[in-house]
Amino acid sequence: MGFFDFLDPTEREYRQRASEKAKEYRSEARDYMSDAEDHYDYFKEYRSEAKEESYELSKELRAYLEYKASILNELGTEVGQTMQSFKDFKIEVRVPAKIKIDANVTSDTLRKVTAGMSSSSNIVRMPDTPSIFKLADLLSDPYEEKERAREERLEARLYCSRMERAKIRMREILDSLRMLRKDVRDNRSCMEEMMGKIRKIMGLLKESMQKDSFTEAEAGYLNGIYKIAGMIKDSLEQSVMGNDGKRTDAYAQFCERMKELNNSLPSAPSLTDRSWLSILASYDV
Repeated sequence: MGFFDFLDPTEREYRQRASEKAKEYRSEARDYMSDAEDHYDYFKEYRSEAKEESYELSKELRAYLEYKASILNELGTEVGQTMQSFKDFKIEVRVPAKIKIDANVTSDTLRKVTAGMSSSSNIVRMPDTPSIFKLADLLSDPYEEKERAREERLEARLYCSRMERAKIRMREILDSLRMLRKDVRDNRSCMEEMMGKIRKIMGLLKESMQKDSFTEAEAGYLNGIYKIAGMIKDSLEQSVMGNDGKRTDAYAQFCERMKELNNSLPSAPSLTDRSWLSILASYDV
């Protein structure tokens, strides 16, 4: 004969309902904890992939920075020599004094560029696991058991919700890192294409210097190329990712400007198409 058999039938029914309700709450709590475990498994997977992605991105960024530095060295040499030729032609070339075309990729430079990467990859902390189901065997009163089970269910549901948010946030960081790697590759490809066009224009400028005269319009091309070099120089110290795990506005603007310039530069060398110079005029460098 069980304990409930000694009670009033109505009281016995109430206690049985409370006990059944407690079992129902605990069953739901276990379901929440099971879902939370699934979220945690995804969280760990995304975090592992994000760390690997961050490592690969760091390597690609260093190569990207070194490429930009090599461009600056190339432009610095070419522009410097051409400027001297301009002086020989008595053509005034107005070059912004603050721009110096020399750059080295140091560990400090890399730290500036990747400032947001380490913090963003660690921004998501795993929620603490709740301590539930501990009093289930100690409570003999079904009403207390029911209330405790209700609290356990609520605690498990909140934990599951926090774990799901952590999983989603880590996935967002992973996606941001992947997108940033794509941005770096796309921007480097864009710059390589643009440099091919600039080299052709520099070749034409050198050919023009074989003449007895040199025009102010032709001098404008050198100023334009020098301004592009200044933009690349400034970009070497821009962080590509902020603490929120997203690319910075400054880096996004640089990518858009490089793309716009590359699209405006003629594929065939020309000293008559000045559309890219008008675009440059709107940029502050």
